[in-house]
Amino acid sequence: MGTSTWSIVKPQSGRQSQIAAWLLYCICLAILPNVQTTRIDLLDRLKLSTSLGVSRVSGICEGGRTALRVSESSQTITLPSAYVFKEFQTNGFPTEFTISAVIKPESGVVNPFLLRMKHELTWRQLGFTVGESPEFHYRVSNDELEQFPTFSSVNLADGRWHKVAWSVYNEMVQLWVDCLLIAEKEVRRDTTTQLSLGGAVVFGEESGSVDKAFVGDIESFHIDSDPNIAGQMCRRDSDLSPDCRTPSLFA
Repeated sequence: MGTSTWSIVKPQSGRQSQIAAWLLYCICLAILPNVQTTRIDLLDRLKLSTSLGVSRVSGICEGGRTALRVSESSQTITLPSAYVFKEFQTNGFPTEFTISAVIKPESGVVNPFLLRMKHELTWRQLGFTVGESPEFHYRVSNDELEQFPTFSSVNLADGRWHKVAWSVYNEMVQLWVDCLLIAEKEVRRDTTTQLSLGGAVVFGEESGSVDKAFVGDIESFHIDSDPNIAGQMCRRDSDLSPDCRTPSLFA
């Protein structure tokens, strides 16, 4: 099984801006200092493999690692943010970071949330959808009008496996799909204020919410305190996603 970026990207203009964004990313990667990156394996932290209604299935590579299948009847996981992101307790939640996942969302689901991070007063601070026209939600105050970038040129709910990453830096978010930079959008936010760790992280359906939750297969799910990791997800020396061209150690 493989991935197909062209199948999920609708015809669009502005290829020059994408190339410019890629060149800017390469320049930043070259000049930024080598800072210690913190990585959290979210599948492990959420203990998704032991949750009710979750089963093992084949992953993105034939004969490779297995993935986890999440169904509509799967147990909702709600855990304190301070536990899920305990590595960030000392310095706070990073203002620049990468979220990456290897997923195969169920076909036809419009905008299911892969994960939501709630403030202690219950409003959503962070969230991202992985269906048709993925959205990236981020806000540090409930007084702010919720405005979120939408990547309308993308459909991740096409029944295929995809390697997906969001890179958040300054007031921008990049969406990478299957090793290609799809688009870069503005995120209106106060970069001097960190997300609160006093609330909860939710994976799955939330009682009383109209939000759809992720249904489908998921092989890996990580957060890194480095926005450059999104562009490195498909490097052969990266352990964030498998290279299906390399003979598997898990066959």
